[in-house]
Amino acid sequence: MKRLILFLLAGGWLASSDGSPLLAQASPPAPSVSVRRLNAFTFKMLPGDFNGDGIVDLATDALRPNGSERPVVALGRGDGTFGAPVEIADAFGAPLTVGDFNKDGRLDLIASLELGASSVWFLPGNGNGTFGTPVQIGGATEPTLKFAFTADFDGDGNLDVGVGMIGDTDQGLVLIYSGHGDGTFSDIAGRLATGVDSTPNGGVVADLNRDGRPDVAVANTFA
Repeated sequence: MKRLILFLLAGGWLASSDGSPLLAQASPPAPSVSVRRLNAFTFKMLPGDFNGDGIVDLATDALRPNGSERPVVALGRGDGTFGAPVEIADAFGAPLTVGDFNKDGRLDLIASLELGASSVWFLPGNGNGTFGTPVQIGGATEPTLKFAFTADFDGDGNLDVGVGMIGDTDQGLVLIYSGHGDGTFSDIAGRLATGVDSTPNGGVVADLNRDGRPDVAVANTFA
């Protein structure tokens, strides 16, 4: 007569149906950490698959030898290493946030660029790690852009952009630009003043009150 033996994991031992130990469970390997220094990346980094190969790339701003900041993309190799950073705009500045703002299936960038004056710009992704001609968002020009975030704030199915900055009178501001789904945006659909000398240095989007709508939390350094 054949018997069916059930093997159960019990307290780190394999046991039969009568509870007798059969085989000790092998200990899991100790965790390890591998650290690589990426000297070319100097400021905030944004992850995204910018060339469509299924591997995470990085967008950031890098310092040139003359001290100027330039927005760059470094393509990932899939093993934790990256190719040499390639400049993505002929201007000073830095990437702020990532999203598909023109609905072509390719990741785009919102960046703070200095093309005559510091302002917010849309950089359309070409899907191969390069980007098209920058297009300014809105008509406002502010002296110090600090951060940006992305969400569909007005519920029209298009990604919108929020930008934190310090205005001309040292007024902390969060501006919302509504996206039209084609890479163009409204000229300031929403505006929140965070206080004089408040210096909003970071912001995130989440549904904080569980009403199904995206909310914004902003960190003010001084206010």
